[in-house]
Amino acid sequence: YEPLTLIEPHFNCPHPPLRMATHAPTMLAQPSPELELFDLDDCLTDARTRLVRLGGKYVDDCDLTNYILEAGWILGVDGGCNQVDDEEEKAKHVLHAVAKMILMHSNEMR
Repeated sequence: YEPLTLIEPHFNCPHPPLRMATHAPTMLAQPSPELELFDLDDCLTDARTRLVRLGGKYVDDCDLTNYILEAGWILGVDGGCNQVDDEEEKAKHVLHAVAKMILMHSNEMR
């Protein structure tokens, strides 16, 4: 047997050799998104977390009516007050509906 000889590899280069750029590339400005930004945390977090965030939002503010209405919205309780225009009356209906839910739940637990 003859000893094997080394065959020189021959690589094909399909692209021309690279050269250094003499100027910075121009980047096109990205267009603004066509959809408005949407906070997924409001939709995907559970009610307890959203209520905690709401409580942190109204720590210093004395606007109890808006707090109650937003908490009712988070809990899915409107108290049947769709026809009422007064914000304080709506808040009272929401509190009443939440109190009824709590009482019904506590009676079921017994």
